[in-house]
Amino acid sequence: MVVLATYEKPVVLNPNSFAGRKSVTHSAVYTREDFAAVIDAMARGVYTLGSGSSCWVDIVELDDVVTSLSALREGRAMRVLVSV
Repeated sequence: MVVLATYEKPVVLNPNSFAGRKSVTHSAVYTREDFAAVIDAMARGVYTLGSGSSCWVDIVELDDVVTSLSALREGRAMRVLVSV
């Protein structure tokens, strides 16, 4: 399992998920190439963009940043893209 985020609150994991020869790796560092690849995939329509539970990333206006940060902290959102 690779954890690709840092969480503000503890996350409960089922230890049975790690049975056998498995390991947990954490990464919180992204390269320019990582960002470029995701932005390219977004431009090609690989990810569903917009708002709502079916979207990969919520797009919000700059005026909604504070509300969006609260949603992230409360677990009501996973990714937010701010439109400026």
